[in-house]
Amino acid sequence: MSSTRRIFLRETLKGWLGLVIAPTAYATARTFLGMIGPEKTTSQDIGPADSLRAGMSKTVTFGRSKIVVAQDKDGDLHAVSAVCTHMNCLVRFEPVEKAGEFVCNCHSSRFTLRGENITGPATRPLADYRIEVVRGRLMLSEAENGPKER
Repeated sequence: MSSTRRIFLRETLKGWLGLVIAPTAYATARTFLGMIGPEKTTSQDIGPADSLRAGMSKTVTFGRSKIVVAQDKDGDLHAVSAVCTHMNCLVRFEPVEKAGEFVCNCHSSRFTLRGENITGPATRPLADYRIEVVRGRLMLSEAENGPKER
């Protein structure tokens, strides 16, 4: 009877190890082989230019990143990472005073329209992206040297 118990315990242990190791190996392979999400995007059409008006914003997916694109009250376009550097919550655009600012939904960190910190708890800026109108379309692209933290 003890050999049956040993076989049972050995096979159970193999099963549990398989449940832990197989998903971990799969996730690691997908991450390191770059199989998660679409390939790196350098420029993307995100819609007609008239889809944004002064004081409005929208969140778009750019490659693997979430980006918030906003138009301030003067009509200038701004694009920054939509993910707060504090605890990865989403940020929103608030059209305050003359221009506006980006605010974290979770802990109210505030950022300028270029992604620079105004108040914490976030201590790092948001990555900045380039947004421009090309032939009536909004074109989103990486900043000069890729998304940069200022």
